[in-house]
Amino acid sequence: MTKQARKRDKRSPVITLLSWLLLIQSGLLLGLAVYHFDLNQGLSLLRQWLFGRNTPDIDTLSTGEFLSRLYENAVSLNLIPALVESLALFFLTILIFIAAIGFFRLWRFAWDMAVFVQGASLLIGIILYFTDKPKHIYLLMAASLFMVIYLSYANVRVLFLPEDRRYIKEEEAR
Repeated sequence: MTKQARKRDKRSPVITLLSWLLLIQSGLLLGLAVYHFDLNQGLSLLRQWLFGRNTPDIDTLSTGEFLSRLYENAVSLNLIPALVESLALFFLTILIFIAAIGFFRLWRFAWDMAVFVQGASLLIGIILYFTDKPKHIYLLMAASLFMVIYLSYANVRVLFLPEDRRYIKEEEAR
């Protein structure tokens, strides 16, 4: 039996469900990140920076001008925490997307990365709860808590262990 056939046999519906839930959560995090980035007029500045060279009716921005205007907008609108939050959420979006692909492909590090992202999301939610209390953190914390519960199932974690440790865990379970 080939390695791919063994992986296909070991995949359970829970792993497939978790993979799709991780993808949905990455979309949620991306949406929140774009929303906070747009609060600082980041999308219009990004458009000027990326497409200003090719479009004559848009002013061209260099990388330094883009970053300085983004920072100036954040300072003038008193939205530096929103800018920092959007950067953190962009980073977590990338990590959770990689974890979701890893769950589909049963990569060993996928479970660890998914749990790390859930913990980081909960940490961001707790920090925001005690500082700003925006409404979206309840959704962020509920989604992360839900995912932590499902990621904690023993049969999910066992699939991502190396073969020798998986055998020991299965023997202990008997």
